[in-house]
Amino acid sequence: MDSNQPIAPNILPLVDVLLVLVVLLLLMSPFIAASVQVTLPKATGGVAVSGAVLRIEMANDGSLKLDGTQATVVEVITRAKASGHSIQLYADRFTPYAFVAEFLGKLASENVVQVQLMVEQKLK
Repeated sequence: MDSNQPIAPNILPLVDVLLVLVVLLLLMSPFIAASVQVTLPKATGGVAVSGAVLRIEMANDGSLKLDGTQATVVEVITRAKASGHSIQLYADRFTPYAFVAEFLGKLASENVVQVQLMVEQKLK
């Protein structure tokens, strides 16, 4: 080796590790996706629902998700009117009643009346 040549560090192992981390990130990203954790109230009785429905999740802060994606009240109403499907409302047990009542009032004012309040089946 010539004493005038600069010594270059071997970065190949670093590149290998970074590529493995990128692959792991790509594989894990679907599992990391944010979702609303909804704790449904428990109830007895009820009727099983069939057919096409729009799934609405309401978090504690009143934010809405329409079939898993963030949505506004206007988007929910527009989609419900366009599709003609009934709405299944999954409101968290700890969501203030005012949020639920306000949302149901807005739906009713737009003649969207096929709304089902979803609950978790109470074990006997």
